[in-house]
Amino acid sequence: MGRKELLLEQFRACHNESGWFVSLQSSIKDLTNEEIIEKNSKETNSIKEIINHLLFWNELYLNRCKGIHVVKKGISNDQTFLNQDNLGWFSTIEKFSNILDGWEKEILNCEESKLETHPPHDPNGTWWEVLSHIPIHNAYHIGQIVYIRRQQGNWNSQNGVH
Repeated sequence: MGRKELLLEQFRACHNESGWFVSLQSSIKDLTNEEIIEKNSKETNSIKEIINHLLFWNELYLNRCKGIHVVKKGISNDQTFLNQDNLGWFSTIEKFSNILDGWEKEILNCEESKLETHPPHDPNGTWWEVLSHIPIHNAYHIGQIVYIRRQQGNWNSQNGVH
Protein backbone atom coordinates (compact mmCIF):
# COMPACT_ATOMS: atom_id res chain seq x y z
CA MET A 1 0.00 0.00 0.00
CA GLY A 2 1.40 3.38 -1.01
CA ARG A 3 1.25 6.54 1.03
CA LYS A 4 -1.68 8.01 -0.90
CA GLU A 5 -3.69 4.82 -0.43
CA LEU A 6 -2.89 4.84 3.29
CA LEU A 7 -4.05 8.45 3.59
CA LEU A 8 -7.23 7.68 1.67
CA GLU A 9 -7.98 4.73 3.92
CA GLN A 10 -7.47 6.84 7.04
CA PHE A 11 -9.60 9.76 5.79
CA ARG A 12 -12.38 7.38 4.74
CA ALA A 13 -12.28 5.61 8.12
CA CYS A 14 -12.75 8.96 9.82
CA HIS A 15 -15.47 10.12 7.45
CA ASN A 16 -17.86 7.29 6.68
CA GLU A 17 -16.26 3.84 6.77
CA SER A 18 -16.37 2.55 10.33
CA GLY A 19 -13.89 -0.19 11.05
CA TRP A 20 -11.55 -0.37 14.01
CA PHE A 21 -13.18 2.79 15.27
CA VAL A 22 -16.42 4.62 14.63
CA SER A 23 -16.55 7.02 11.69
CA LEU A 24 -17.77 10.58 12.03
CA GLN A 25 -20.94 9.70 10.15
CA SER A 26 -21.75 6.92 12.64
CA SER A 27 -20.77 8.99 15.67
CA ILE A 28 -23.32 11.73 14.95
CA LYS A 29 -26.16 9.52 13.73
CA ASP A 30 -29.61 10.30 15.18
CA LEU A 31 -28.56 13.18 17.43
CA THR A 32 -31.15 15.65 18.69
CA ASN A 33 -30.65 19.40 18.97
CA GLU A 34 -30.48 19.05 22.74
CA GLU A 35 -27.83 16.33 22.56
CA ILE A 36 -25.49 18.27 20.27
CA ILE A 37 -25.28 21.23 22.65
CA GLU A 38 -25.29 19.38 25.99
CA LYS A 39 -22.21 19.86 28.16
CA ASN A 40 -21.25 18.25 31.45
CA SER A 41 -19.44 21.39 32.57
CA LYS A 42 -18.20 24.69 31.22
CA GLU A 43 -14.72 23.14 30.83
CA THR A 44 -15.90 20.53 28.32
CA ASN A 45 -17.00 20.88 24.73
CA SER A 46 -20.33 19.88 23.28
CA ILE A 47 -20.62 17.65 20.23
CA LYS A 48 -21.53 20.70 18.15
CA GLU A 49 -18.43 22.53 19.37
CA ILE A 50 -16.22 19.55 18.51
CA ILE A 51 -17.68 19.43 15.01
CA ASN A 52 -17.06 23.19 14.60
CA HIS A 53 -13.43 22.63 15.63
CA LEU A 54 -12.93 19.76 13.19
CA LEU A 55 -14.62 21.71 10.43
CA PHE A 56 -12.35 24.70 10.99
CA TRP A 57 -9.07 22.76 10.88
CA ASN A 58 -10.04 20.41 8.04
CA GLU A 59 -11.22 23.30 5.88
CA LEU A 60 -8.11 25.38 6.62
CA TYR A 61 -5.71 22.58 5.72
CA LEU A 62 -7.70 21.42 2.70
CA ASN A 63 -7.59 24.93 1.27
CA ARG A 64 -3.86 25.15 1.98
CA CYS A 65 -3.33 21.77 0.30
CA LYS A 66 -5.24 23.02 -2.75
CA GLY A 67 -2.85 25.97 -2.93
CA ILE A 68 -5.36 28.52 -1.70
CA HIS A 69 -3.61 31.12 0.46
CA VAL A 70 -5.31 31.02 3.84
CA VAL A 71 -4.44 33.00 6.93
CA LYS A 72 -5.72 31.85 10.30
CA LYS A 73 -6.60 35.48 11.19
CA GLY A 74 -5.35 35.25 14.77
CA ILE A 75 -8.03 32.77 15.78
CA SER A 76 -7.03 30.83 18.87
CA ASN A 77 -7.62 27.10 19.07
CA ASP A 78 -10.35 27.73 21.68
CA GLN A 79 -12.19 29.96 19.20
CA THR A 80 -12.29 27.15 16.60
CA PHE A 81 -14.93 25.42 18.72
CA LEU A 82 -17.33 28.31 18.01
CA ASN A 83 -19.68 28.32 15.05
CA GLN A 84 -17.65 30.69 12.84
CA ASP A 85 -20.18 30.72 9.96
CA ASN A 86 -23.36 30.74 12.08
CA LEU A 87 -24.57 27.62 10.30
CA GLY A 88 -27.30 25.35 11.60
CA TRP A 89 -26.41 21.80 12.61
CA PHE A 90 -27.40 20.10 9.36
CA SER A 91 -25.64 22.74 7.25
CA THR A 92 -22.53 22.36 9.40
CA ILE A 93 -22.57 18.58 8.96
CA GLU A 94 -23.14 18.91 5.22
CA LYS A 95 -20.26 21.39 4.90
CA PHE A 96 -17.96 19.14 6.93
CA SER A 97 -18.93 16.09 4.88
CA ASN A 98 -18.19 18.04 1.69
CA ILE A 99 -14.78 18.98 3.07
CA LEU A 100 -14.03 15.35 3.88
CA ASP A 101 -15.11 14.43 0.33
CA GLY A 102 -12.78 17.21 -0.84
CA TRP A 103 -9.90 15.62 1.07
CA GLU A 104 -10.50 12.35 -0.75
CA LYS A 105 -10.49 14.07 -4.15
CA GLU A 106 -7.42 16.13 -3.28
CA ILE A 107 -5.45 13.09 -2.17
CA LEU A 108 -6.55 11.04 -5.17
CA ASN A 109 -5.47 13.80 -7.56
CA CYS A 110 -2.24 14.90 -5.92
CA GLU A 111 1.09 13.80 -7.26
CA GLU A 112 2.99 11.49 -4.92
CA SER A 113 5.91 13.94 -5.08
CA LYS A 114 3.77 16.63 -3.40
CA LEU A 115 3.88 14.63 -0.18
CA GLU A 116 7.58 15.45 0.17
CA THR A 117 7.18 19.18 -0.42
CA HIS A 118 6.96 21.78 2.32
CA PRO A 119 3.57 23.38 2.94
CA PRO A 120 3.75 27.18 2.78
CA HIS A 121 2.62 27.47 6.41
CA ASP A 122 5.27 25.01 7.68
CA PRO A 123 8.68 25.19 5.99
CA ASN A 124 10.08 22.58 8.42
CA GLY A 125 7.48 19.89 7.70
CA THR A 126 6.17 18.05 4.66
CA TRP A 127 2.70 17.55 3.30
CA TRP A 128 3.07 13.86 4.20
CA GLU A 129 3.51 14.81 7.86
CA VAL A 130 0.60 17.24 7.80
CA LEU A 131 -1.77 14.88 6.00
CA SER A 132 -0.89 11.91 8.17
CA HIS A 133 -1.81 13.84 11.32
CA ILE A 134 -5.21 15.16 10.20
CA PRO A 135 -7.00 11.77 10.42
CA ILE A 136 -5.41 11.16 13.82
CA HIS A 137 -6.81 14.49 15.01
CA ASN A 138 -10.21 13.66 13.52
CA ALA A 139 -10.26 10.18 15.11
CA TYR A 140 -9.37 11.62 18.52
CA HIS A 141 -12.35 13.99 18.45
CA ILE A 142 -14.68 11.35 17.01
CA GLY A 143 -13.78 9.27 20.05
CA GLN A 144 -14.75 12.21 22.25
CA ILE A 145 -18.13 12.38 20.52
CA VAL A 146 -18.77 8.69 21.19
CA TYR A 147 -17.68 9.14 24.81
CA ILE A 148 -20.04 12.10 25.24
CA ARG A 149 -22.89 10.10 23.73
CA ARG A 150 -22.20 7.20 26.06
CA GLN A 151 -22.28 9.59 29.01
CA GLN A 152 -25.55 11.03 27.73
CA GLY A 153 -26.97 7.52 27.49
CA ASN A 154 -27.88 7.88 23.81
CA TRP A 155 -25.15 5.80 22.17
CA ASN A 156 -26.45 2.89 20.10
CA SER A 157 -23.74 0.21 20.25
CA GLN A 158 -24.95 -1.10 16.87
CA ASN A 159 -23.15 1.96 15.47
CA GLY A 160 -19.89 0.53 16.83
CA VAL A 161 -17.86 0.39 20.04
CA HIS A 162 -19.76 -2.20 22.03
